Amino acid sequence: MSRTSSLLLAGAVLAAALAPAAVAGAAPQGKADKARAEHERIVAYWTPERMKAAKPRDFERLPDGSFRQVKPTKGPGGAKGKPGTGGGGGSTVCSGDVLSTSGASWDCPGPVKMLTGKVLFTMGGQQYVCSGAVADDGDNQADGNGNALVLTAGHCVWDQGTPGAFATNWLFYPDFDANSNPSHSCSVSLYGCWTATSLVADTGFTSETQFTSAAITHDYAFAVVGPGGKGSPAAELDVAMKGEYSVGTSTSLPEERVTAFGYPQASPYDGTDLVYCNGTPFADSGLAGLTWGLGCTMTGGASGGPWLSGVKLDGSGGTLVSLNSYKYNGRRGAAYMYGPKFNSETTNVWKAAKDVAAGNKVTQVDVLVGIG
Repeated sequence: MSRTSSLLLAGAVLAAALAPAAVAGAAPQGKADKARAEHERIVAYWTPERMKAAKPRDFERLPDGSFRQVKPTKGPGGAKGKPGTGGGGGSTVCSGDVLSTSGASWDCPGPVKMLTGKVLFTMGGQQYVCSGAVADDGDNQADGNGNALVLTAGHCVWDQGTPGAFATNWLFYPDFDANSNPSHSCSVSLYGCWTATSLVADTGFTSETQFTSAAITHDYAFAVVGPGGKGSPAAELDVAMKGEYSVGTSTSLPEERVTAFGYPQASPYDGTDLVYCNGTPFADSGLAGLTWGLGCTMTGGASGGPWLSGVKLDGSGGTLVSLNSYKYNGRRGAAYMYGPKFNSETTNVWKAAKDVAAGNKVTQVDVLVGIG
């Protein structure tokens, strides 16, 4: 596959390329008022009506090997957290190993509920919804500028096409199902919302003009989110959530079970419930083993939700090793979820995102950085 080994400067239009590398998208340092105003604009943009109207952005593989975007469905509707086969909805004990299931409500408290959430964004004038998780930004303490990271799918930050473009109005809503208020607005949420100042993706994904077999092996991205939440002063996401997930590689996943999370919205789910799948992943033979598969009935809206290795029923532990990326069309598609193998290229994009969050110059190649 052809790769563009450069960093491109992204503004309102991706306008210039510098050699060998350039950084773009981060709000100018020292302009906290401007950044805060932009955050408030995005939060105000996501009215309850827009949140309810947002549609899943998901892709499926067809019998001929091509991919297509799944036809968007209406907003939340259907049975809340309807479980799939192989397990019940969480555990009354909430301790020990995670129960095996192909899609059930996560009813246990703990870090998982806070560190995962809904992702809302605009592409091509359409409001979309995905899922995401708080990723380690490389700073064990508040870094002063309040930046943090959220992992999601590449197709939840970048609109492939000619020309391609980053999503706008990008917002992360943690612990979405903790909010019993039907409006689901940030102002009445338990923790508030955070908005992206920059989006960081792999050029292995952004250089493809369609969602292809080549693109899905790089279908991961990070959002650099600025201060948000509720109250004043605004909080740093990982500090407010009291945790974050490290990013690991997944070359040995078949030797262990993993737990996938997300907010599926298409039937039979309604988008208001955190759902999980747990089992032993397998290599997708349809893509020559280049991606992972997992028994999972989660539907549209779950894209970008994390696959965690080592998480417990009390919500503790866990390392990011993949994410919800695509499904297959037809009966096979209903039973399984697929995700990219996290490898050195993934950690390279993660490092670039940490550099952007810290306000440092990005030196990595094969990474695209843009305004959120």
